[in-house]
Amino acid sequence: MTAPLPALTVGTTTLAQFQTALTNHATLLQTVADKESGLSRKKSQLKATDARVDRNNKRWYSAWSANFTEGSPEHDALNLITTEEGTASPTALEIATRLPAASTPP
Repeated sequence: MTAPLPALTVGTTTLAQFQTALTNHATLLQTVADKESGLSRKKSQLKATDARVDRNNKRWYSAWSANFTEGSPEHDALNLITTEEGTASPTALEIATRLPAASTPP
């Protein structure tokens, strides 16, 4: 009787592992699609919240700017606030750009 042949492999992956990966592929694709859908929903909520906060900030500015006389330090400080329509969101900085560079020991 002949000895059984070793398992068919491609690199370190056996045919059985490859078959399992193919079988699970559709489930993984659905998982990714579900997560993308959730992310899209969260982005929409964030955009709506951003617009609401922007409106509320402009209402606050309008209400408070009427409380101070022209030329007062408070009124001048309020004039530094950007209130144009569609103010762009600030650019997010990478954490690495805000941390001091690691010093090397002498």
